[in-house]
Amino acid sequence: MKSALLAGAAAGLAAGLAGCAGKPQARGESNAIIVIAVDSLWQEVEASVRAALEPTITTVRDERTFDLTPVSPLAEDWVTLRQFRQVLVLGRAGDGWVAPVLGEATSATPPFVTDATDVWARNQLVTAIVLPAGDAAGAVRAALPSLAARLDSLYRVYATRRMYTSEPDVELRDSLAARAGFSLLLPQVYRTDRVDSVYSFINWTESGDDLRRTITVASRPGADGTLTPAQVLAWREQVHADWRIPQRAQAEPLVTHTRAQGAATATELQGIWNGTDPEVPMAGPFLTRVVPCPAQQRTFLVDAWLYAPAKKKYEYMIQLETLLDTFRCGGDAVAPSPVV
Repeated sequence: MKSALLAGAAAGLAAGLAGCAGKPQARGESNAIIVIAVDSLWQEVEASVRAALEPTITTVRDERTFDLTPVSPLAEDWVTLRQFRQVLVLGRAGDGWVAPVLGEATSATPPFVTDATDVWARNQLVTAIVLPAGDAAGAVRAALPSLAARLDSLYRVYATRRMYTSEPDVELRDSLAARAGFSLLLPQVYRTDRVDSVYSFINWTESGDDLRRTITVASRPGADGTLTPAQVLAWREQVHADWRIPQRAQAEPLVTHTRAQGAATATELQGIWNGTDPEVPMAGPFLTRVVPCPAQQRTFLVDAWLYAPAKKKYEYMIQLETLLDTFRCGGDAVAPSPVV
């Protein structure tokens, strides 16, 4: 797959392309995928396609990362559904629902995967799995792992660009690096709240659309990368105990990872928090990283939490994860501005 094509697809998904006069604006969410395939093929591959392209993540409950809607090109509503922002077509090169996607790939030998922007609508990405004459189902299944990775990568580009619409706050990043012993590269819409040595960075919308995102940074003496999950959660609870929304993390479900964090190796916990005020029931997902910083002989707790009732949360979790990736402690070079 050509890198230029991938870059063009990401740009089209995030912001649309100029031109395409006369085509309607694409509809639907960026994680909704219309799958165009004849019924006989779809019956063979549906389970495999859904397993690959609709994996679940745990936020407050299991949530599909993408939502698939199949439609036959022989159905009356396919002309409408093909105008969605994300479309996946399955078929041979000469099929009427595949040929408009091919462009320069027309001469390639099937099976292969290609994509194009603005095929049936503006601000649209259409991906085609172009199938051979024989074993179409096998060709679809073989293409799914790399296709799933590409679609998720493109969606992450889209989510990052949406987050940094207000521009990265480079001035805040550099000020924190000079004065606080750590740095973060946040969008400019975040405001800073500090109590003693604990910093909170807040992006709340409460007027008609309750959406709250907060990142908190605390530290303690000693560069300790051996804290157990229980110790991390106890520290997290202590940090949040006296803040605006006191909260406690559930013991389960809890997922633990290790991640590269600048020159350090961070331990990350992902789980669910619950507000402790019974009069204001609240809950949401959190990401917490513990980052040892030998240059300062300190350990940082970097915590991000989300409150987004009745909303899909995958995009917001990608954004919070991306922000945590920009954390650097003293002695590390600050994270560069993203290319958005």
